[in-house]
Amino acid sequence: MASICGDDIAPKGGVVTEIREFQFDVMIRLPQGCPDIWDVLDRLFQAGCDDAVVGLGTPGALGLSFIREGTDREAVIAGAVRDALSGLPEAAVVDGVTFSVSG
Repeated sequence: MASICGDDIAPKGGVVTEIREFQFDVMIRLPQGCPDIWDVLDRLFQAGCDDAVVGLGTPGALGLSFIREGTDREAVIAGAVRDALSGLPEAAVVDGVTFSVSG
């Protein structure tokens, strides 16, 4: 019998996929003449990056540090990058992504 919480209900096909926590950083290059940094932060928040820790140490760039859950590392990272670039469509990813998996 299945529990009320659904803990032991397997998806179709009987395969249970483990949700994992991924920690990764993304470096975003801002365009020349970018808006006020408070506007940039607001746009990131509105785009779904409210879970990012934002680093402002490099002029013209932002470091975004995420911890997100999911089953597929590439999909989780791509989702975070997609969120960031939807809020800042004129920006670009400048460095590779560093990540670690925990959980």
